[in-house]
Amino acid sequence: MVTTFYSNNMELEKILSVNALFERYGLTKHLDRWRKMEQDFLRNIRNEKELRKYHERYSCKSEILHANRQRINCSAEEYKRLSVDIFHNADL
Repeated sequence: MVTTFYSNNMELEKILSVNALFERYGLTKHLDRWRKMEQDFLRNIRNEKELRKYHERYSCKSEILHANRQRINCSAEEYKRLSVDIFHNADL
């Protein structure tokens, strides 16, 4: 669960790196074993074997997501104007 807990949490990584945590609790010696156990556990609770075709068909492709994010890469003020206050002054 360590990797899952740290997943994409850069603030937590700044406070205590995942590698430091592994070292603190003596997990580095068998790190490959622990990671495999975690992967197997997550595959099981996610039913990945059964849902593989669904995920292949419907999961978001990271390269498309990144490209779309770059298209809308604008300032906070511009984002607010375009996405939050979209109807501001619409009645004028």
